[in-house]
Amino acid sequence: MGKNVIFTLLTMLYFFIYVVTSLNSSTDEYALLAFKSKITSDPNKVLAKNWSQGTSFCNWIGITCGTRHQRVRGLNLANMDLGGTIAREIGGLSFLRSMIIRNNNFCGFIPDEMSKLSQLREIEMQYNELNGTIPTSLGFLENLQKLNLSHNKLIGDIPYRILNLSSLVEISFGNNSLSGSLPTDICYNLPKLEMLRISVNQISGNIPPSLGTCTNLKLLSLSYNNFAGSIPMEIGNLSKLQILNLGRNNLIGSIPYEIGNSSALEYLYLHLGSNILTEFGKSNIIKQSITWSPESLGDLIALQYLDLSKNNLYGEIPRSLEKLKELVYFNVSFNELSGEIPNGGPFMNLTIDFFVGNIKLCGSSQYKVMPCKGYATSSSIKTRNLKYILPSIALVTILVIILVYLMRRHNRNTLLPAQSTSPITIKRISYYEVLNATNNFDEENLIGIGSIGKVYKEIFSDGMIAAIKVFNLDLEGANKSFYIECLILCNIRHRNLGVGIYA
Repeated sequence: MGKNVIFTLLTMLYFFIYVVTSLNSSTDEYALLAFKSKITSDPNKVLAKNWSQGTSFCNWIGITCGTRHQRVRGLNLANMDLGGTIAREIGGLSFLRSMIIRNNNFCGFIPDEMSKLSQLREIEMQYNELNGTIPTSLGFLENLQKLNLSHNKLIGDIPYRILNLSSLVEISFGNNSLSGSLPTDICYNLPKLEMLRISVNQISGNIPPSLGTCTNLKLLSLSYNNFAGSIPMEIGNLSKLQILNLGRNNLIGSIPYEIGNSSALEYLYLHLGSNILTEFGKSNIIKQSITWSPESLGDLIALQYLDLSKNNLYGEIPRSLEKLKELVYFNVSFNELSGEIPNGGPFMNLTIDFFVGNIKLCGSSQYKVMPCKGYATSSSIKTRNLKYILPSIALVTILVIILVYLMRRHNRNTLLPAQSTSPITIKRISYYEVLNATNNFDEENLIGIGSIGKVYKEIFSDGMIAAIKVFNLDLEGANKSFYIECLILCNIRHRNLGVGIYA
């Protein structure tokens, strides 16, 4: 009799499990059909043709079920051009982990019933027409990792509870009409956060310094809002940060030196609009003078995009930026910058468009700015002037050599009575004759190399042979060396030489 009792109990247990499983499956099917009933636009007939009670819902398009209990784990209806509202019955999909309905035309409110989906890890509702506020109840989804509600018509504040979900990796609320401010302790409970996107809203207040505690942050986009105050230096603590976008706000003050610590940074966008950031130097807008070395930007070795246009930046463009080999976009147009535009590294490929609106800038002709005066040490200025200085040096050297040669010959002739006493004339040699005689300073005519120049052998059309020394003015001390050598030549004393004449 005992065996019969055990058998009866086991039978009842299996029957109970079967009933519960069937009921749960029916709950999932009911929730999906309720969701379908709220769809008012299905131009491609995706759900109309596929979601029917004649087949298992696990085989419906966009549905993924678990292998063990045949419960709905995933709902993916992205890019299907569906329209309608989100049914409250969606809260019945208690095993749901992923809900993706991006790039459709869903409207109406986000239902509070979604807070029942305790296993939910991913919500993607971007690019729809959803309105109303972000439900505070979403803050109860303790397993949620990704929340993307961008490009909708949502209003109101960002719920504080959501910003305390320690499981979150991505928060994307951009391109809505959200208002309010960010809490001062944001990131204290977001240790895993890698992406924070809230651009194109109406968020105001200061940028919280506590953002510096989101040490895993790779993307921070706060542009096109109403943020005020200065950029917190704590952002420099974000060593993994790759994209920083703070453009189009009401920021003032200076660009923090500490940003240079973010060596992984690839995209830096501080395009102002109404921001009043100052410097490449010091800030005079805030009460305390904040100094900043723009050279720190040169430490951002991964930087590819840097936009500082339409600010009130002043000072000089740091030459350390020439070290940024990955930089492909650099825009500082419409500021108050001065000094010389660097011409090395990535600057070799930039045009005037990136510097326009800075009337005090000077540099290479490729930027269509005024030439730099007073920048005699600049290699670009040296190169530009070399074509004028080099011929002059060459001609003076030739004249000195010829003068010495003629004087020696004259003195020799005075010792020989049989020689002609016809007057000596100094031969004039043009720079073009020098070029022809050396075959454009060809290496075949090179007879010596010194520390500051090269010596070439010249054979002129009349058979006269001369040595021409060409000085490299890019080398330090070249001008001084030329002057000294002229003095040496003109102070040579020999019984066959007369006194040198030089200017």
